[in-house]
Amino acid sequence: EVGSAADVWAVGATCLQLLTGKRVLDLVALDSSLSGPLSKAGSGLSCSSDFGATTLNSSTKGPGGTVASILYVLSMMESTPELPDSLRADSAAFITSCLQIQPGDRPSANSLLEHPFLFF
Repeated sequence: EVGSAADVWAVGATCLQLLTGKRVLDLVALDSSLSGPLSKAGSGLSCSSDFGATTLNSSTKGPGGTVASILYVLSMMESTPELPDSLRADSAAFITSCLQIQPGDRPSANSLLEHPFLFF
């Protein structure tokens, strides 16, 4: 069920931004397999695709870039982003479990309600 798995991913992304001030896109590490359409450029992540070229930062169309280019970058992720060391272990584990690449690898919403992160 991709619908609820997408909601779980969104919870993880929201927690990440609330706790660190960083978006998932801010933590995406580009590897050589993405060197064609994507590259680091100046103050953001550049993306050129059938949707045109854009830089994913606050100066482009909307917060963070065009929806199409953001979805493209997220779809190319091969692993969960490396989280900042400043996060407590329980919060990092919560966020990492939510941001699993494969929807089937993410916990259910019910199991997240029992995660130690929520019982600080």
